[in-house]
Amino acid sequence: MSTQEKPGYHERITLARVLLGLGEEATMDEIERQSRELLMQWHPDRGQGDPHLCHEKTLAILEAVQTIKAYCAGYRYSFRRDEVEKYLPMEEWWLKRFGEGSGRS
Repeated sequence: MSTQEKPGYHERITLARVLLGLGEEATMDEIERQSRELLMQWHPDRGQGDPHLCHEKTLAILEAVQTIKAYCAGYRYSFRRDEVEKYLPMEEWWLKRFGEGSGRS
């Protein structure tokens, strides 16, 4: 890649998620939790190391979060039954699969 070539959208998202320590899939809660932990670790007021490095890392983390959230904001969520049922709460999944008299109390 030449110095004038900007990384594509997928590459920017990949760089952001790697910087945040995220896998190829993450929930919004995981994204938020990981970014908070990193910001607490690198914030210049809390950092134990070089203030300039802490400042640079904090800016990079904030930019990565902004990139990931911009992507997520444009994501179309599916409310179709088949998709919703992939993410049932455990108790509802259990009842749907095994019914009322399945030995759970």
